[in-house]
Amino acid sequence: MACLFGHQWNGCKCEKCGKTRDVNHPWDGCKCTVCGATRNMEHAWQNGICSRCGAVWTPTNPRLASNMPLSSLHKIFVFTSGGGKNVLGDPAAAGTLADTVGRPFEELTDMSFDVVEQSNVGSLIQQTGQFPEIAWTAMSGIDATATLLAQTGLYKMCVRTFRTIRGESGAFVLLYKK
Repeated sequence: MACLFGHQWNGCKCEKCGKTRDVNHPWDGCKCTVCGATRNMEHAWQNGICSRCGAVWTPTNPRLASNMPLSSLHKIFVFTSGGGKNVLGDPAAAGTLADTVGRPFEELTDMSFDVVEQSNVGSLIQQTGQFPEIAWTAMSGIDATATLLAQTGLYKMCVRTFRTIRGESGAFVLLYKK
């Protein structure tokens, strides 16, 4: 009855009666600071769970999963046909990598990525279904020890190709300690 002649809205909540509406939320990432509503954006991921709203991250394409623990991931090589500068900012590339490691991309930002620019490795893998020698050579030039461990089977290698929204092709090569 307090709002018979109109609500007194403060963003998403009426100050008189407490009623909420789904507009004008003051968002703190994924959670509204006033009414507690959540949105599927700007989560604060920690171990696959949002520390703000409790949402659990799920992969877009679970078939890409490496099925290896993140703690055993040793190195990530990124081959891209483009300049490489923005490849990890591309949603298609970032999504492919996240689905492969099984964690939100935001949790991977502390990892180091070795990017090989202007490379046709992703296209070659897609065309032939084989891992090309030029990829081994490029990887060896960056980290010879890790490459040798992968070539001899002491590291598990997981390869995923991608195409960016700008049409660049590429490949992620993830090396896991067994």
